[in-house]
Amino acid sequence: MVYWAVGIISYTFAQYERFGYVSDSILVNVSLQLIYIFKFFLWETGYFASMDIQHDRAGYMICWGCLVWLPTIYTSHSFYLATHPIDLGLPLASLIFIAGVVCIYINFDSDR
Repeated sequence: MVYWAVGIISYTFAQYERFGYVSDSILVNVSLQLIYIFKFFLWETGYFASMDIQHDRAGYMICWGCLVWLPTIYTSHSFYLATHPIDLGLPLASLIFIAGVVCIYINFDSDR
């Protein structure tokens, strides 16, 4: 989980180094992921009651997800945006950000 945050922040800096600016698309992307990661650490003990942990515990799927899936798949769109910046514009970026925050809240509320 910590690499997820460090990785996507590194991709943001990589985009800045490569193009000299940070696009609004990667800012929205990274911001939403950091909010989700913060939610995870804030409610980390709650995940012990989730179906994944109750049934798999530290089994293959949990370990595979944490060690392989999370650092490669969950950060792949940030990596893409670091090399292919997309300018959304303020209205669309704001709409996507607000929709993302609402979705993260719905996810948190349903987990809780």
